[in-house]
Amino acid sequence: NPTKTFAEIIAAGAGNYSCEATVLAVGSNQVALTDGTDYMFMYNKAKNAVVGTKILLNGAVTQYNGCWEWNDPAFYVSAKDVPVVHPTAVDRSRFLCF
Repeated sequence: NPTKTFAEIIAAGAGNYSCEATVLAVGSNQVALTDGTDYMFMYNKAKNAVVGTKILLNGAVTQYNGCWEWNDPAFYVSAKDVPVVHPTAVDRSRFLCF
């Protein structure tokens, strides 16, 4: 069961949480996620996350290079083919998250 939103997790800091989110983008080892309140990354060594999938996350959240991320959590698919609306591009060159 989701216990916190991304905004609440970021405000609270590192710890163990559960949350529901949608996959926005998939990189080589990272996945961009949103729950509608904020954005976070997920370390995904298995590379099995798919854009447009709603997932339940359960695990540790830590800060890596100034960005909040789920550190290889357990995740479970709760819905597929969810419409993904990407945010407007913003210059984030000062952040080095990948």
